[in-house]
Amino acid sequence: MRRRKRKGNALAIIAYALILIACLAGLGYAAYQSYGKPTPDKYGCYSGVKQDHTLVLVDASEPRWDSNQQRALHRYFKQLYDGLGFNEKLSVS
Repeated sequence: MRRRKRKGNALAIIAYALILIACLAGLGYAAYQSYGKPTPDKYGCYSGVKQDHTLVLVDASEPRWDSNQQRALHRYFKQLYDGLGFNEKLSVS
């Protein structure tokens, strides 16, 4: 039996190495670009940036709301939340 010749193995290894180096360089560049930039907190707000603030006060004393009032209140909060601008804060108390 004859042994198979390994044509192109060196070329394939070089190609894979170049692809790996390019991917690692891209990740390094992305990390470098994001270094030192402000990041949002867990609610998506940026600290140190002026932001608008909407405060909603809700009377939660007895008697509680019926189901229609609860649905209307949830719909109102959803409309408020959907209408928030960039870095705008909504607080419900």
